[in-house]
Amino acid sequence: MAIANELTINTTATALDMANAMFGSGIQVVSASYSGDALSSGIYSGAQSAIPGIVPGDSGVILSTGNVADFTNSSGTTDTNLNAGATTDTAGGINGDSQLNAVAGMQTYDGSILSASFIPTGDMLTMQFVFTSEEYPEYVNGGVNDAFGVWVNGQFVQATITVAGNISIDNVNANANRNLYRDNTADQFNTEMDGFTYVLSFKAPVNAGEVNSIKIGIADGGDAIYDSNLLIMGDSVQTYALAMDDTVQLTANSSRSFDILANDRDMLDSGLTITHLNGTAVVAGQTVTLPTGERVRLNADGTVTVFSDGDLGTNTLTYSVRDAAGNTDVGYIFIETVAVTGPDGIVQGTAGADVIQTGYLGDPDGDRIDNNDGQGVGGTTGDADYIMAGAGNDSVSANLGNDVIYAGTGDDTVFGGAGDDWASLGDGNDSFGTYGADSAGNDTIYGEAGRDSLVGGGGNDRLFGGDGNDTLSGGVGSDTLYGEDDADLFAVTDDHQGDTIFGGEGGVDRDQIAFANTVSTNGVTVTFSGNEAGSYAFQGTASGTTGSFSEIEAVSGTAYADNLNGAATTTGVTLSGLGGNDTISGGSGADTLQGDSGHDALSGGEGADLLTGGLANDSLIGGGGADTLLGGDDRDLLVAGIGDVVDGGEGGDDFDTLDLTAWGHPATNILYDANNPENGTVEFLDRAGNVIGTMSFANIERVVACFTPGTMILTDRGEVAVEGLQPGDRVLTRDNGYQVIRWAGRRDLDAADLAAEPRFNPVFIAAGALGAGLPQRDMQVSPQHRMLISGPKAELLFGEHEVLVAARHLVGLAGIEQRLARRVSYIHILFDNHEILRADGAWSESFQPGELTLEAMDDGQRAEILDLFPELATDKAAFPTARLALKAREARVLLGH
Repeated sequence: MAIANELTINTTATALDMANAMFGSGIQVVSASYSGDALSSGIYSGAQSAIPGIVPGDSGVILSTGNVADFTNSSGTTDTNLNAGATTDTAGGINGDSQLNAVAGMQTYDGSILSASFIPTGDMLTMQFVFTSEEYPEYVNGGVNDAFGVWVNGQFVQATITVAGNISIDNVNANANRNLYRDNTADQFNTEMDGFTYVLSFKAPVNAGEVNSIKIGIADGGDAIYDSNLLIMGDSVQTYALAMDDTVQLTANSSRSFDILANDRDMLDSGLTITHLNGTAVVAGQTVTLPTGERVRLNADGTVTVFSDGDLGTNTLTYSVRDAAGNTDVGYIFIETVAVTGPDGIVQGTAGADVIQTGYLGDPDGDRIDNNDGQGVGGTTGDADYIMAGAGNDSVSANLGNDVIYAGTGDDTVFGGAGDDWASLGDGNDSFGTYGADSAGNDTIYGEAGRDSLVGGGGNDRLFGGDGNDTLSGGVGSDTLYGEDDADLFAVTDDHQGDTIFGGEGGVDRDQIAFANTVSTNGVTVTFSGNEAGSYAFQGTASGTTGSFSEIEAVSGTAYADNLNGAATTTGVTLSGLGGNDTISGGSGADTLQGDSGHDALSGGEGADLLTGGLANDSLIGGGGADTLLGGDDRDLLVAGIGDVVDGGEGGDDFDTLDLTAWGHPATNILYDANNPENGTVEFLDRAGNVIGTMSFANIERVVACFTPGTMILTDRGEVAVEGLQPGDRVLTRDNGYQVIRWAGRRDLDAADLAAEPRFNPVFIAAGALGAGLPQRDMQVSPQHRMLISGPKAELLFGEHEVLVAARHLVGLAGIEQRLARRVSYIHILFDNHEILRADGAWSESFQPGELTLEAMDDGQRAEILDLFPELATDKAAFPTARLALKAREARVLLGH
């Protein structure tokens, strides 16, 4: 006999405490609330010692129509049921809740309601519970019916074991569902309640990765007397391990074995184990006899054998499962004892390599694909098929209807066809669908273990890769893709309507999104908002192909011009441009950036990055940290610093430039390899001339140690270093759009030149010194080079909103100074007219060949310009300035210094 003692219940637990106690694996709790009397809810503990045999776990949540403390008594005797009719008309109980009224079919009182919002990882939720009541057994079918209900996302969750769909004293008792009922009128168990159910469960679909809602309520039906209680098992409301319903059919006084685990869900792919049959703990070989007379045996291979008795009809029992992580669930087995067995509504394969499609005749009961013979198993009716392919390398084509497919073990190929299909591919290297094969329907696909290939096709699909290096493509529609464990590849094209992608973190974790085009020639913009997470949008796509991602370590772009921005990351990211002229940015971690083909611009940011330009003329900026810069083929610009390793590459039209302008010419020593002038070492110096760091370079045709040659000019192919421009190139101008360069010249001054003419030393303009963040990077120009200055003060003083000011007249402003240099190079570009162009983001002038500048040129350069523009030889005004050029005094008035 049981001994009466109090079950420990914490009635001060908050709604959030209770939600956290009942929710388990695969659930993130967002919020919770409770409505009802403060003494009608709580968290119980110590259940294994206090109330053995009633609940399987030690703790959980209890809701009551009375006082939860009255669930047990503390007499210490064998009289566990002292109260002849446990009743509490609670002061704070909820009366007349409309949803509970609908469940009870009458007015309700003393309601106790727990509500919560949560984010699940899976798309199916389970909850284990025990329903207890003092109304047993006297008031069964007596016109009072305490109400107990669960609503998920506003929808009432139907109990599959009852016709009415709810659990109450009228539909689980000594006559109805008697295998699931326990009588306590003789004090067999330590509770004041006269009867209760075995551990039961509800299943409900949920929206994975989104906020969902749940409402759990219990109330007195018809009056406020004779209390009922609901015990929710701790950690049992979860999405990881789900025991799904099974129907087994056999004739009277016969036996038949069934694989009831075949349709269960195991998110961990760890394998489920049957631990209980109808509440009795079992091991392989053990048989349980049901109150209704049938016997059920657990076999060594995980199947069960059912032995029927002589009574025809349907009876129900429960079975419990556990996964490797300890998650548990309870499912139902419906035993149908019939005079003659017929089709069971399940299209079953064999242990071999089956081809299961409309012509398949291998099912032992005669079930067919699309034969309008759905029996309601798993919700399938009509042409909706329930398919269990079994072992072997099977090929399954479900075709029409909302099908449920279990591929089983082996390397299976599954095509869902039309309809909203659900598929579990099982162990093995499986594939689901191809474009056109699964043309429509909102499908749910589980790859499980193995190297799977999942294609959702049409509709808004949910794909779960499971263990292994899987490939997932949602196809047309707004899909949700879960890679889960290991290194998964997500294929996204511009005809998708926008996917939500979760890479997963388990196993060998390197998840990648690969973008491609099927309907346009637009590149993709990918923006990381933090580590492994962000959003994407195809550029200019009319369908608005955008999406979001998380837990992603790598991204590859399209064959067109992409913008891959990982600047917000800190733990490192891998970004590959593939084709097109791509812009690729890393963050503060150790990034891997690959330009591949096209004229690409790569910027590593902080951290020890690896930058590879690939084909065409690329720009590589290492940033902070000890970076490796590999230019690849053609003409590359490589911007480097201390600790970097640079290799310009030798392929294609090879002329690579190493840009050291961030350090300035006085701060570097360039030591060339005596055997190969394209290789060498750079020493970086402090103001006293001490070496503070080095870097190495190879296959570099030109080293730029002053800022001027490294100035980036905006062209029709993006920003290009000024020293890389040639006649014929098109440069963006402020007034006349893209203009063709007619001539480009260069003047190199060494230490002797600058000592003789110190006025030729360059003017340094720090990043942002001109305002509005301009220039975008430090730059140096010749003293007479003019920068565009704009604003209302210029218009007030000179009648022009924009004016040109020589760099030497800007000296004295914060961040602008003339610096001594050991050597400097000045590069000029000339157009048909004097133009305003964009250099390092700031507007500046092109070369204006006036009389004085022509006289200062070498004879060869002057002759070349006069050949291009012969009018300059006779007309000094032939090349007017594009803006008013201020004199020194005017510049001082404008700038206030």
